[in-house]
Amino acid sequence: MQTPTVTVVYMSGRNTGGVDYPDAPLIEALSTFVHVLWIDSATGEGEPSGPDLQRIRHNLTRVRTSAPAAEQSIASALDRLGADAAAVILSDPMARFPRALTGHRLFYMTEDWVLGAKKYGLSRRAVRRGIEINCARADTIAAVSHTLAARLHLYSKVIDAVRVVPPGCSPVDNLDKHGAYDEHGGDSVALVGPLDERLDFDILDAVADSGRHILAEGSRTIRTPQATTARLDAFLARPNVRLVDAAAAESPIAAASVGIVPYVLDALDLARFPSQTLEYLAFGIPVVATDIPAVRWVDSEHVTIASSPAEFARRVTEIGSAVQTSAHRVERRSIASKHTWAARAETMLRLAGLSRCARAAQSTVPATEAEHRR
Repeated sequence: MQTPTVTVVYMSGRNTGGVDYPDAPLIEALSTFVHVLWIDSATGEGEPSGPDLQRIRHNLTRVRTSAPAAEQSIASALDRLGADAAAVILSDPMARFPRALTGHRLFYMTEDWVLGAKKYGLSRRAVRRGIEINCARADTIAAVSHTLAARLHLYSKVIDAVRVVPPGCSPVDNLDKHGAYDEHGGDSVALVGPLDERLDFDILDAVADSGRHILAEGSRTIRTPQATTARLDAFLARPNVRLVDAAAAESPIAAASVGIVPYVLDALDLARFPSQTLEYLAFGIPVVATDIPAVRWVDSEHVTIASSPAEFARRVTEIGSAVQTSAHRVERRSIASKHTWAARAETMLRLAGLSRCARAAQSTVPATEAEHRR
């Protein structure tokens, strides 16, 4: 296989129980600048332990392997590709940086794996030990939120600064293709993201009780507690709630007048960055969310914080029913344009000492993307 000069090895984090890979959008964005060798060792027990090399598309090669065989699989894949790794990005706390690779080592925390260890069937002690080892061996350390970055100092005793690289969003270039925009407001509410215990069902019930039509898109997670499953089933069974197929041609966000982020405010969620906040803005609709620090970080008048179920439902009704002009939509899309996955990929490349790769790719990036990063 012929590969470009620069290859980045991306050892992705563990699948958090759903059908989607949280790292996938960033990996795909990175592949627009460099060749990415994606090491997918999150396939679980029963999967083949040997390397399975798959060229997904130009500049993106995926290796499905088991965690114990990851280092050997990386060496074998690089040999077959005739490539050297200029950098290694590791987002799995239970994995380790390959000892034989000499490229820049970037450890990226996308989740508070210590607090979430039990939920994901991991040992908290083993996770914390993994974080300590990886932070000690990394050249650069990054996290998805300022809250998680602060916790990394406690988990790993790291003294150096932890960089913050939040998730991104995909620009919506042709809104007409996704549906008409109603400047007089509508009554549909978009709920996008994992359908699991991170959702505050008291808030969801309050919004549904207000009579708003709720369009939900997301996957259930494997380890969802039984009590959560019961409440989720009851919520989805409501006559004004519709579960939209994630494979549908049109996103439910396009048909909504407001997007919601109704997360519970526990320690695990407070360290997360709900990427759907940016996705809603990319479609030009306002957001109502619970008081998560990363949501406040967006710092926009188009993102409203609500603290109680009653206040949340009231805000959704007020904002969703208000007149929304085309100018409002342009403002929101402008905010989102500063947070695209392409911009995040460039940040990661700079942190990995590969700024030249981002600059060299400027001429091949679509004009809309180039404008988003100015």
